[in-house]
Amino acid sequence: MSRHWKADPLEHTPPVRGSGDFLKDRGYPNPVETRIKFGLANAIREIVAANNLRQVDVVAAVDAYDSDAGISQPDVSRILRGNVKGYSETRLMTVLAALGRDVSIVVQPAHSRRGRISVRETEAV
Repeated sequence: MSRHWKADPLEHTPPVRGSGDFLKDRGYPNPVETRIKFGLANAIREIVAANNLRQVDVVAAVDAYDSDAGISQPDVSRILRGNVKGYSETRLMTVLAALGRDVSIVVQPAHSRRGRISVRETEAV
């Protein structure tokens, strides 16, 4: 059952103008918080991949670093898939610290009128 693309009713709808914030447009209630969490989860994923770590290895590292962190293998699986709902920024930073990364929050003058919040790595993983 192949349909010609011109017959698709969506082809005749006007374009939708986004707000410029993809996460906001997708309905995330707090896009700034979500962007930070995604950045932290991405850093965790890169470290795990670069070091060929298993999820249980991450759990063991977190337990050794902070036994009260409460990170389980299913938690690691969700974080590695980018499902950060329910995980605080502090909890994700604890995972990074347990994986041997220094995590710093730096406040500095903005280059424009408004500041920005971002997560970035300063050196290769």
